[in-house]
Amino acid sequence: MNRKSIVVHLFTFFTFVFYSYLSIAQSFYTDTTSLIYKAEMYYQKALDAYEQNKRAEGLELLNKSLSENPQYYNALYARSYHFMEEGKYERAIKDYNLLLLMYPNISSLYLYRGNAYFNLQQYEKAEEDFLTAYELDSLNTEACNALGSLYYTLGLYEDAKRMLNEALQIDKENISAYYYRSNVYQAEGKYDLALRDIETALKIKPQDEDLLRQKAVLYVNTQKYVQAIAIFEQFEKQKTELLVDDFFYWGLAFYKQKKYDQALYYWKVPENHKDINIYQYIARAYYQKNDFANALKAIDNALAVAQEQQEPTFLLHHDKACILHKLKKKSEAEAQLHQAILKMPELLKLTDENNQPVEVLTDLAKTWNWENTQKQKIDSLKVQAYLLRTEAYLKSNNLNEALLTIDKAIALNPQNSYAYTLKGMCYAFGKQYQEALEQYAKALKLPQNQQLIKTLHAQSLTYFDLEMYPKALASIDEAIRKSSNQEPSLASFYSLKANIEKELNQLDQALASIDKAIQIEPHNAAHYTDKALILIDKNDYERALQEANKALQISKNDYLAFYSRGLAYDKLKKYSEAAADYAQVLQFDSQNKEVQELFNRASAKAQAKR
Repeated sequence: MNRKSIVVHLFTFFTFVFYSYLSIAQSFYTDTTSLIYKAEMYYQKALDAYEQNKRAEGLELLNKSLSENPQYYNALYARSYHFMEEGKYERAIKDYNLLLLMYPNISSLYLYRGNAYFNLQQYEKAEEDFLTAYELDSLNTEACNALGSLYYTLGLYEDAKRMLNEALQIDKENISAYYYRSNVYQAEGKYDLALRDIETALKIKPQDEDLLRQKAVLYVNTQKYVQAIAIFEQFEKQKTELLVDDFFYWGLAFYKQKKYDQALYYWKVPENHKDINIYQYIARAYYQKNDFANALKAIDNALAVAQEQQEPTFLLHHDKACILHKLKKKSEAEAQLHQAILKMPELLKLTDENNQPVEVLTDLAKTWNWENTQKQKIDSLKVQAYLLRTEAYLKSNNLNEALLTIDKAIALNPQNSYAYTLKGMCYAFGKQYQEALEQYAKALKLPQNQQLIKTLHAQSLTYFDLEMYPKALASIDEAIRKSSNQEPSLASFYSLKANIEKELNQLDQALASIDKAIQIEPHNAAHYTDKALILIDKNDYERALQEANKALQISKNDYLAFYSRGLAYDKLKKYSEAAADYAQVLQFDSQNKEVQELFNRASAKAQAKR
């Protein structure tokens, strides 16, 4: 298992159970028995294909089965598992949505869908599904394990331990719960408790490789390097397939003992890997050996991989600064240190944002006395860092941390207009609209508002949420007037303007605005969906249908396009087509009551027409 995160336990492949009933056959089938038979036949052939490891053929047969009976439980279940194994989690979720529409009380389905959301890092949805599974079956240890590992990943260690403790009360031999709880204890720095959990689990399953690996990691973290090395050597003797992580910790055990040549030997064994830590520590080992040229090559490898994987790079920039300093390239070293501080302003205190100590090769800021000699520059970098971090918190909907962070930026520079704009956005996301408008007003009063257009855009969105449409229109019009033709957000401005004008029933103006958005961004499906909805309000259903189809040509899974096309079909009294589109929307948003009602109504009308 990866050392950085606990992946929710992939549930053992289900045993395909034949249900004694195949209940929900669609009313338009002319020969229900024949269609059910064909669906079952294709399904059985799919199982045979999978047994022969013919996955593509198996998927094709499952699709054929479902074309005969779109609500065939076993085939949907098998296809969802196929997509999970392929890492196509969004596609798997669509199948789970259909299954849960038919069978809303099967806890395992919520676990599987939650696992898909977890892998997509949609943690709120994952938690919702795991909690539903737990509520349906509070004795389900897999649900407890899933919640425990999720809370661990989110840094909610007390919640994680609570769920894992509950899992162990249900089953004292739950190896996964011991493993996950060990990781929680390790994250808290409680290595003795972490090791105790691993030892307990190993008594149940002495040769479990993941448990032994975790034990080796704990040995490294508690400076028991010889014991850690012994585990890896035992793996080697037993011809266990060694992972990249194994070589990293094996080398790290030597590095911590200052045996740099041995460390480099093990770190160089894996080929064609993309392990940031190995590259970073190769650089550090060469640095300790005064081989700064090779250290620079290794740290550049680490930075390339980190940027590709969108992992934090502040320590890598700091290490590169240290290496460049040794190569007597001070200006380049300073630029790298600036990058490090921009990404982690707390680094000057040798901590991260959680006030946890970080290991650096050399404290360059102290060496160069930066706090005194470059204070203005450093403060400016910190402000930029806090602005970027606030934006990241807003994207993840972490409003409390966003507000705390933006206040740090304002404290360092009360004249930064964008800081007030961001603070207003924090309040707006939290539906504190009046507070948001107050912050925008502060930003607009400052003489040098370099982000004026963003302020006006944010203000317009807030007025729109408050249904103060004339003021929303005035703000977005001003943003458009002050924008150049190269402004990257100009299309979204026209899109917002069109939606405001739609609410004001200025439908001709709304069409003109959305057409400008389309002219700027002709490949953005959302604009065609917006246009379709405006045309529906104008009772021009045929043109609305055309625009919705254009959206679906660009983005075949755009559920809002299905929604708008469904409305158009509905108005054109093509109820079967409308129901089919509403069903597509429900695959993405199974809890949408409005669409569920539209689906039921269209289905009933389609049935009545037959």
